[in-house]
Amino acid sequence: MHAEKEHSNLAQTIYPEQIEIDTELDFSHENFLEILKENQNLRQENLELKEELEKSRNESLVDPLTDCLNLRYFNKFLDEHFNPEHPEFDHNKTAFIYIDIDGLGAINNKYRHEAGNLLIKTAAEFFIKSFHEKDIVIRIHGDEFVIICENYNNDPDFEDKLKIKIKKIMELAKKIIIVFEGNEFRLRFSAGAAAYNMRIDKNPKATCSRSEIDMYVNKEDNRSDDQW
Repeated sequence: MHAEKEHSNLAQTIYPEQIEIDTELDFSHENFLEILKENQNLRQENLELKEELEKSRNESLVDPLTDCLNLRYFNKFLDEHFNPEHPEFDHNKTAFIYIDIDGLGAINNKYRHEAGNLLIKTAAEFFIKSFHEKDIVIRIHGDEFVIICENYNNDPDFEDKLKIKIKKIMELAKKIIIVFEGNEFRLRFSAGAAAYNMRIDKNPKATCSRSEIDMYVNKEDNRSDDQW
């Protein structure tokens, strides 16, 4: 009896916390379902957080005013698409159209920035509708756009044909009348084009620079009759 009593006391001395824990745990079916529900809620919250992060990354590549792709996307495109390891790498099929909206500063000063924003949004919509559906329209700065075009047919005269097309599109743009608070003005822009030429272009960025230079040459020609 004495030994059994000592053994009982020893058990109570060594494991008092275990005894207390066992008496407080709730392994009921209802409690188990509640814990399971909480875990499912946590997984759902984590999934939603990942989706928000992905959405944020995508939105960071999109211009909020026009919904066109932005400069961040343009730089990313050049770095990735024109990497020799990229499966669609082919400099020879690439051309750039560089566009600058004429008179945006004058519109902002005369009718406020809201009118200028309307001009930019109208221009973006016009560019998207005017070029090939596979061409990429990018707003890289306030009044500047770049359109990346692909020479799908390997046409050796692709650059010259792009410039002819641009002139036709510029004439169509002049017919667009933008109305802001009863005031009317037209969509006018200068544009230049360049297709990749392995003899003079080190890389596609050099091609894009040539399209920008071509745009500034054309802008000078537009200054003489810059009327709003």
